[in-house]
Amino acid sequence: MAASYPVLPPEIVHAIVSRAIARHFDDVLVGPLSLGTAPEEERDRNNKMAAPVTALLAVSCQVRQSALIVLSDALRIPLSRVGIWKLADKPWKKIDRVRQLLRHTFDFHADKRSFTGFLVVMTHPEPPVLVVYVYTHVLDELSARLPDSLFIPGPEGQTPITLDSCGIALLVDRHIQENYAKCPSAFQEMLYTRMDRSLARNAIAQFHTGVILPISEAWTATANLARRIASETVGAEPAATCARVAQELATILREMHVRERAVRRNWPHTVPIDVAIGADRLAEWCGLFDDMARWEYECESAQELKEVAKDFADYFHARLLALGASEGTDAGAAGGLAESEEAERSTFPSN
Repeated sequence: MAASYPVLPPEIVHAIVSRAIARHFDDVLVGPLSLGTAPEEERDRNNKMAAPVTALLAVSCQVRQSALIVLSDALRIPLSRVGIWKLADKPWKKIDRVRQLLRHTFDFHADKRSFTGFLVVMTHPEPPVLVVYVYTHVLDELSARLPDSLFIPGPEGQTPITLDSCGIALLVDRHIQENYAKCPSAFQEMLYTRMDRSLARNAIAQFHTGVILPISEAWTATANLARRIASETVGAEPAATCARVAQELATILREMHVRERAVRRNWPHTVPIDVAIGADRLAEWCGLFDDMARWEYECESAQELKEVAKDFADYFHARLLALGASEGTDAGAAGGLAESEEAERSTFPSN
């Protein structure tokens, strides 16, 4: 009489298999099995791309069916449940298309075709899991380049089309969150930290572009005008303009302080806000407000601006030091967002 063996409950098998496949997808797309630049590395990684999933399909009928259900749900491939069950298409075709895209850094300026390629992916119906991987990669590239304009080729012989990078980044941000909500739970768990980190970077880049850069530009213009007043014999009008702009800048800084504290208080991401800002950018902000606080121009509104700027400089210097960066160096490279893969996969918030 043949021995009978206990069968695991299907929900347990599904949970184990789905996590294993989600982790393998992550390895293949952005982890140790993602495409390298060396051909020999690429061949080796291609050989390993399907191996773990192929092994799951051969373990038992129960595990095979569970693995096929996971692949079907994650990649939106129809599943035939007749006989031994099989997918209507090869899953690795979809994965490899995205894998090829993720191997490159998008250079939206030197090579206008790269952004055109991204637009094709945006408009091509991909499974939400793969969309999140692509969009997260693109959002990181966009956030690093804000507020530079984006260019895509125009019709033959015409000027390239210019796009607002901030608006595109916000659009991609929204699509990431919409597609993430449609991903199976095991893939959400795998994607969460990478997605959250990318959204946090974009939030900081948008704040820097929309708030800090206009202040920096206004300050540069004001300081240049003050130098002109000091070096030339000019009438009362430039001096009055300088005093008025200094007063306006002091008001803007006070409003910014309120806004920045609100952003910090309501920060929705698991990445700490100062880590998302990064030591380099915090040091840049410190330098901006240090320059304002040391301004040598004398008038009542200039003094007001210097006092407000000094408070801001002290505030950001304290945060920079708390971040553990040395202000005399390159400020800790990127501010600590380069977590290990294992750490990156272990901070999915529990419900």
